[in-house]
Amino acid sequence: MIEQETASIGFGSGYGKLLKQRGLNRLQEAPDATIHREIAAITARVLRTCGAVLTGDTEDQLEATKPFDMYSMISSCLYRLSIAAMPSQSRDLVDRGHDEIQTMKDALASILRHDVLNLPDHKVILSPNGSSANRLSLEIARELTKRSKVLVSHLGHVSIKQACRTLGMQIIELEYDVLDDKSLTKATTTALDQNKDIAALVLTTPDSRLGVIESVDDAVLQRCRELGIRVHVDAAYGGLWFSASSKGNPTMRHLLESPYADSITADPHKFVGVPNCGALFLRQPSDLQVLGDAEVPYFEAADESAFGTTQKPDGALTALFHLHELGKEGVRKRADDCFAKAKELEAMLAANGFSTITPVQSGIVPIRLNSSEQVDHVQKELERHGFQVSAIKIQPANLAPQFGVRVVITPRPYFTTEILQSFVEVLRQVKIDT
Repeated sequence: MIEQETASIGFGSGYGKLLKQRGLNRLQEAPDATIHREIAAITARVLRTCGAVLTGDTEDQLEATKPFDMYSMISSCLYRLSIAAMPSQSRDLVDRGHDEIQTMKDALASILRHDVLNLPDHKVILSPNGSSANRLSLEIARELTKRSKVLVSHLGHVSIKQACRTLGMQIIELEYDVLDDKSLTKATTTALDQNKDIAALVLTTPDSRLGVIESVDDAVLQRCRELGIRVHVDAAYGGLWFSASSKGNPTMRHLLESPYADSITADPHKFVGVPNCGALFLRQPSDLQVLGDAEVPYFEAADESAFGTTQKPDGALTALFHLHELGKEGVRKRADDCFAKAKELEAMLAANGFSTITPVQSGIVPIRLNSSEQVDHVQKELERHGFQVSAIKIQPANLAPQFGVRVVITPRPYFTTEILQSFVEVLRQVKIDT
């Protein structure tokens, strides 16, 4: 744990002074009342278009109204904390000349490193989002290994494929049975036997469609190490979730803390609100040097803890303010409550004759359906009754297809037992109708 001052979650003394200068005592007080109401209203509309659900104690808050968004991974955001970050929108997260911004950036990196993910020796690079962090990890892998192939499962995030196209790297897709604990190990072993020039193995924990926590045997990870293959863990959704929760999955914790994970992506906005905040963790801080000098000719750049040459700081600062206000125990409670609600929904579904494609291991609840046509009909009818869900249509070349609809439980205020019961009742009627 690093030095603490006024919050229950760790940060340096410089950050505490900045809070006092802004008149925010653990951010329990409202921001400066002189902020013009029209500006506040514009900010609320902008945040809403980004998918944020704003809650708080002002009349400008955005209340949950139907149709309920049951699928987005973006969490709820306290309105007044977004407003507190607003004066920094014209600043640059990368420019070392902005002392206040740099102090807050370092505070967020320290909180993520020490108090949330418990990876105290890792280098943290803040990026605009998890996709950017994934791309940066693959670029580092390409430059360090001088190779071009990437092993990733058929459940890997689209950002991995997009990054490979941009970087001129080749995807080798690993198809595996999600209900067989050893299937991905076997698929990875076969790929290692049959391919050369592999730069990286990507494991997604959990994936964003089924909530599967991908893992392979340590012997496979050791073989990657011996072959000079980088191991990247895409924990954009699950990194904060499982690290914070007292019910976190031991398989994922083992992977995050193992000596084989060279890089890890986490995405604070999926758990604490406003988008535009991702993070890449590097086990070896020196790995970043392969990308060259971070300095730019027109201002003195900060160190590599911020990615790029221009990056708006408001997403990162809002995440920082939320983590500060919640405290370590508050973050853990959020994670535990979401997991409990997801398990509650799983039980409700089972009691009404439904099953999940995989057992619920996070906030993702993948509800099994029978066909692509049924998915389209159920999704449309659910929205007509006020519930938006996302479609699951996974059709690997060599495995049985999987169809369903997906619900993601987040800290949004409308995920109550009553709303979940109403959702299951509507789903039951819709499926009966089909």
